[in-house]
Amino acid sequence: MNRLKKIELKNNPRIIGCIAILILFLFSLTITTNIKNAKMIGTVRDKYTIGIISDLDKKSKLVTEKHTWISYFNQGTLSRNPDDTYSLVWEKETPLRGHIAESDRGMELSELIKWNGMLLAFDDRSGIGYEIKEKSVVPKYILTTGDGNQPKGFKCEWATIKDDVLYVGSIGKEFTDNGKIVDYNHCFVKKIYKSGKIVHEDWTEKYGVIREVTNSKFPGYQVHEAVNWSPRYKRWFFLPRRISEEVYDESKDEHKGSNKMITVNSRFKKLKIDEITDFNPEKGFSSFKFVPGRPDEMIILKTVEVDDKTASFISVVNFQDKKILLPETKIGNRKYEGVEFID
Repeated sequence: MNRLKKIELKNNPRIIGCIAILILFLFSLTITTNIKNAKMIGTVRDKYTIGIISDLDKKSKLVTEKHTWISYFNQGTLSRNPDDTYSLVWEKETPLRGHIAESDRGMELSELIKWNGMLLAFDDRSGIGYEIKEKSVVPKYILTTGDGNQPKGFKCEWATIKDDVLYVGSIGKEFTDNGKIVDYNHCFVKKIYKSGKIVHEDWTEKYGVIREVTNSKFPGYQVHEAVNWSPRYKRWFFLPRRISEEVYDESKDEHKGSNKMITVNSRFKKLKIDEITDFNPEKGFSSFKFVPGRPDEMIILKTVEVDDKTASFISVVNFQDKKILLPETKIGNRKYEGVEFID
């Protein structure tokens, strides 16, 4: 009897049809998931075109041209070697001129990111988000500090994409005067939607959570310029430029560099902290991006600012196994604060 039932089930066209539909559904789901994951983390490649952008601070102003400020956009090819390390060759440098400033300062570009079909760079003085086009820049967004209802430009320092929304953040540190808190404007984060809508979020508590694990809550501090959301791990990655358990002091701050990586989930719970590079108190993270298709690898910029002297360094690391894939290499004496995979 059981054998007859098995034969009936086997030859039943309805059951066979249902099984076929189920198999097709699961196959389609797998393909869709793979496409979605590839879109989130990028496509694995052996060659990438990268770009970096400079922030020259007061030196951005050109003395030879009226009402003109300058930033340098460098491009190079990052190649993956057979032993899974990387090599980098710089290919061209493009001076970008801008003509908008705040308090006679402008084009101090502190982050670089591809979003919504544009390559954007953000000025940490005026709060302007520029689209880079060939050899020129076009203003696309104006971000003002704090809750957005203030006349001063937002100090843009980092940018990342989460759920198709562009997040632009600042240093995550309260503004102080002689050790006393004046405001929390640098603790806001701007969310830019593809429609053009901008939402201003107060991240003071979130930054506070990140500071707890390094014992740097006020009067100590952290300074952030390298923050990204990982779609692979569903976690925020913070690579602080500065970490201090002491009250802010301008001269001492030059020696508060960090080699820490702090990660946290979307609810800012379950923190993890690790060291991903060698420690040098003069060097701090200024930008990083995950390598497309390789979510455990990141390309990192570090900068030095000591006694008005600056320098920038670039490296690639695998933060899971702590393997150095491109040794830290000096780019030059300019301060580069944004890096992105542009092709």
